[in-house]
Amino acid sequence: MPYTYDPNTPQGMNQSVHGFTGSVGSLGYGGLFEGTEFEDDWQQYFDPYDTAGEELATRMSGIDVGQLQSAWDLQSTQLGEYWDLTQQQLGQNLGSQRGQIGTGYRQQIGNLGGGWEAQQAGFGTQAARGFQQADLMGETMQRRGKGLMHGEQRQRMAESEVSGAYKRSFGLGQSAYERAMEGATDQYRQGLDIAQLGYEQGMGRGELAYGQAMQSGQFGLEQGMTDIYQGLEQDVFGMRESWQQGQRGTLNVLLGMDIWDGAGQNGGSGGGGENGRAGSIDQPGQTGNEYSGQTSTIDGVAMKWSSNQGQWIPAEQWDYYAQSQSNWG
Repeated sequence: MPYTYDPNTPQGMNQSVHGFTGSVGSLGYGGLFEGTEFEDDWQQYFDPYDTAGEELATRMSGIDVGQLQSAWDLQSTQLGEYWDLTQQQLGQNLGSQRGQIGTGYRQQIGNLGGGWEAQQAGFGTQAARGFQQADLMGETMQRRGKGLMHGEQRQRMAESEVSGAYKRSFGLGQSAYERAMEGATDQYRQGLDIAQLGYEQGMGRGELAYGQAMQSGQFGLEQGMTDIYQGLEQDVFGMRESWQQGQRGTLNVLLGMDIWDGAGQNGGSGGGGENGRAGSIDQPGQTGNEYSGQTSTIDGVAMKWSSNQGQWIPAEQWDYYAQSQSNWG
């Protein structure tokens, strides 16, 4: 199965994309503005994610996948048609070979049969002449006074010789004819077997080539679809990451401003001194000995001193900003 990607489903290469909504609230910056003048309206300074870019990328990817699928559909159809034509040609070639082999066989047995009939006729003619000669010999001996009995005896002996010669010749001829017929039949069957084997081998090679071509084409289609969807996923990830980076830039600008309510401000309520938060047991004032990163608790909130800002900063914001700027504090 090819890899697929839909930016509207909870999938992605990274947790920052997984379950992505693109809303300002999904940035999760609310906690960073607690205790600041932007605590209630911080969202107005950030922009929601614009989906136009990824919608366009998704449409273009869909078009690319559709074109890839159409190209494979055409190619697979052509492969199927070519394989069908190959099977037809192989079948026609087999039928033609069988026909030629059958025609040759019939001609051969016809020739053998005709030759054997001619041989039989020759044997008969030869025997008839022998019998005629035996009769003539008997009549001649009778005219010469050799005696009826002696003439008839010699005639019967001659006829017996002629009959024996005929039977021997006929038997030899018939054996030769039968052997020739068996040879012709064996040759005919062998020819059919060779033709069938050639057909089956051709079918086997063709089927293998067709199957390999289909597998290769299908793999190419799935690989192409995977490449397209992976490219889309990377593009969408880049767009979303770029949006998040832009919002973090806005966050850093806002956190770098003097937005902390009362922290480090002069003349505040709640006790004397120059630190508006002084006057409570857990609210130390500014002593002039503070150092960057010094921790304290003010109004129950964990704070850290920022020499750069000259005021106490909520520890969560201090830590966040310290990670983005080396000179923070």
